[in-house]
Amino acid sequence: MVIACNPSSGSRNQQLVVQVTGSNFQSGATVSFGDRVMVQGVTLVSSGQYNVQIKVHPQAASGDRTVTLTNPDGQSGGLAGCFKVN
Repeated sequence: MVIACNPSSGSRNQQLVVQVTGSNFQSGATVSFGDRVMVQGVTLVSSGQYNVQIKVHPQAASGDRTVTLTNPDGQSGGLAGCFKVN
C-alpha cells in the first residue's frame, strides 16, 4: 500500500510535511512513522497520496523507520525504510 515517502529523511527536532504515496488510501486513515516521530496532521490528497505533518522528537534515535498506513476499514500496509531520522 505505501510505496514512497518524500522527503525520505528528516533531522531531530524538525517539523516537516512528508508526502506518503501508494495506493488504495482512504479518507480517515492513520499513519505511523514509528518511535519518536509524532504525526501532527494527515491530509488525504488522493487515493494515492497523503500529506503527513510530522515532528521528529529531539531525542529520536537515528535510523530507518517503517511508515504504516491503516485505512478505516482495517486494511493496513507499510514500507520499511520509507523514512530515515538523520
